[in-house]
Amino acid sequence: MPAFFHPLLALAVVAVSLSALTPKVCGQHVLYDPAIGARPIIVADDASEAELTAANELASHLGGMVGVEFPVVPEAAHPAEEPGIHVGSTRLATEKGLLEGLNEEAWRIRTVGPDLVLTGGGPRGVLYAVYHLLEDDLGVRWWTPWEKHLVARERIEIEEIDRQGEPAFSYRAINSVMSATSPFALTDGGAFVTRNRLNSMGPVPIESRYGVDGGLIAYPRPWVAHTLNHLLFSRATPQDRPEFFSQRADGTPDPGVAELMNPGLRQFVADQLRDLIATDRRRAEEAGARPPLLYHVSKADKYVTQSTSPAAVKLRQEQGAESAVLLDFVNTIGTKIAAEYPDVRIETLAYMDTETPPRSMNAAPNVVVTLADTHTRISHSITHPINRLSYEKLRAWSQRTDHLRLWLYGYTFATGFELPLPIEFTYAENYRTFQEVGAEGIMVQFEAPQATLTGDMGDFKFWLMAKLMEDPSRDAQALMAVYTDGYYGPAGQYILEYRQSLHNASQRHTMGYTWLTRFHGPTYHYLNSTFILDAQKRFDQAEAAVSDSPELLKRVRHARLSLDWATLLRHPFIIREWQAKGHEASAWPIDRHVVAERMKQTVRDIFAARAPDTAPVQTQITQRVNQIDLVAALRTDWPCPDRFDLAGGEVRELAPTLLQSYGGGATLIEDDQAVMGVTMRWPLPASIQDDTSLLTAGLWDVSKMPLQNVTERGEPFRARDVDSTNSGFYRIAKDLTLSDSSVLFLALPIDWFLQTSADLPGMQRRDHQKVDVWAEMRFKFEPTEATGGFGYLDRILIVPGKTVE
Repeated sequence: MPAFFHPLLALAVVAVSLSALTPKVCGQHVLYDPAIGARPIIVADDASEAELTAANELASHLGGMVGVEFPVVPEAAHPAEEPGIHVGSTRLATEKGLLEGLNEEAWRIRTVGPDLVLTGGGPRGVLYAVYHLLEDDLGVRWWTPWEKHLVARERIEIEEIDRQGEPAFSYRAINSVMSATSPFALTDGGAFVTRNRLNSMGPVPIESRYGVDGGLIAYPRPWVAHTLNHLLFSRATPQDRPEFFSQRADGTPDPGVAELMNPGLRQFVADQLRDLIATDRRRAEEAGARPPLLYHVSKADKYVTQSTSPAAVKLRQEQGAESAVLLDFVNTIGTKIAAEYPDVRIETLAYMDTETPPRSMNAAPNVVVTLADTHTRISHSITHPINRLSYEKLRAWSQRTDHLRLWLYGYTFATGFELPLPIEFTYAENYRTFQEVGAEGIMVQFEAPQATLTGDMGDFKFWLMAKLMEDPSRDAQALMAVYTDGYYGPAGQYILEYRQSLHNASQRHTMGYTWLTRFHGPTYHYLNSTFILDAQKRFDQAEAAVSDSPELLKRVRHARLSLDWATLLRHPFIIREWQAKGHEASAWPIDRHVVAERMKQTVRDIFAARAPDTAPVQTQITQRVNQIDLVAALRTDWPCPDRFDLAGGEVRELAPTLLQSYGGGATLIEDDQAVMGVTMRWPLPASIQDDTSLLTAGLWDVSKMPLQNVTERGEPFRARDVDSTNSGFYRIAKDLTLSDSSVLFLALPIDWFLQTSADLPGMQRRDHQKVDVWAEMRFKFEPTEATGGFGYLDRILIVPGKTVE
């Protein structure tokens, strides 16, 4: 049987001359020598699909090192006395007892006399044995789905080996843009994630040839989360089943909130799941595959979804947590399903209002609890004092369920680009902690293009997460160096130094950031003028080190992307700080337009290398290029309004580029009439009367309830408040009380809302400080069928007042 080569070998392979990637081999087991040729790769006569994949992966990679084909042959065709490389459950592996005691994903590598055996407890274990040999002993690296490293050799030999292992967690998933149903989704069947020992890649299933075939590591059915939308709200209405819905204060059923204590609803959802399981089993049998065993039941993706029945109120009070109502609901469904399908597990989500565990209620034996802690400061490890409450929740949930999984956030949900976030320094400590409390799985939400493609070194973070999910005991700093030295070549030392200095700065100058910290205010104080200048200098050195390699230069500029974005986006803050140090604004040494052009070319290079040339992809490129142009167009020489005392260092201006829009109605545009050259435009209601609200300002407190806890709301700014010139400074909120976790929002009549941090660099931080919020706005009341015209928000001023005692 001739060997075949995997099509991904045709992708870019950049050779980097580094001794760290060239293992020292001086053993007696020769896998290839020009004098004797390539050792055959031997598989069982009845080898499984995944075992054949493992053998062919080994053949293609070994062949790529020496430029010859390695034959893959069944045992029956191979003389027993001739040495070879045994992959999978061959007779030699079985006779030597090498499969005994191995779980499904456990792997074993052993030299037996002149033979080499690569095997495992199941299909995945066999694949991992092959990948560990290639990576640990022969220096192969799979940096990204598009780039890997092979060491060219004249001869392949290995030392005596007797090694085995097993991943620390049974479920390891990074739900990235590469695995999502998007224009960027991989078409490799799961090769990249399997090579890096992940066993899930989100909603796109891993093909059976890579050893994942249903079971408890398949993506949950009917969806990964918030499945009452599928199991109830799309199948029943308050009109036909009012008892399934929680009652509002006026006694009417709420169409968006399920009454989880209702016995009929529990039976209804269990019946929906039972039908789904039966269908999945029939389809799996027809396909000769293993059926999925994990099904998900959880509430809708919003905070206030509490059942209001007396039974729910009583249980909530007894157990001291809203999670008790959900867990009781899921436990009942789990018990009903277990009677017919004892191998199935029901997963639910401890998220937002259900994050706090019950006092004493435990999950049923077949219920999986996935904790998605929305309050964790992802800038710090789970054991850091700043995350004390999150750590306590983790430990408490580990006592409430036999099957605990974690849903983690790998980025901050920024739009388009991401600021530098050195969260990689938390991975090892976090994963070790999860292992210590007995968690069985980790899923990292990392799916947006701004995380993996145009975010903060997403490739580096993806690779590091994968390595540490498999084995949290590994030296994270050493792994970082392996990646930076291997992927960036001579520039690696400068990039590693940059990440370390970024980490140090962030720990000194931030209150910590959560998954909802986008690009505003106090959490990014560490991105100041001193840091930006030093970091840009390091990248200048990095680029100089690889100036003779166009491919490595592109990689370095990709790593620089988030720093460049910080240099542009935070320019108004940086310049104010620069001036406060006694410098002239014109003396700032970084040319924003050079940075913008570098960013735009990097974006084009990334998408050209990683995405098909389709209309949706071109749209994303255009959106990002326009975003860069808008931020780069922001003026820095705007006049300060005389009515506000800006020289005192207290009042601060907020550029419209720092407003995050939700809902799509508000749009950032260039505008010569705007004092900063850029404005946020939003549509006005079609019918406008004197009392029509044009916007409302207020504060969220992100430390308590993401996006839902409105701590204060100002009076609506109405049409009658606009003066005769239709423009000027308007006070849109008075005497708001700031805390260090306040987020300013502007609720719009057509869009959902805008938001940004209510704290600004340079303000003297005083918790519980009173402030007024002013906005420079213009209005054009030009009615059309769709709108009553447009509002233009040119800048916001936060004006401190008295401090609340």
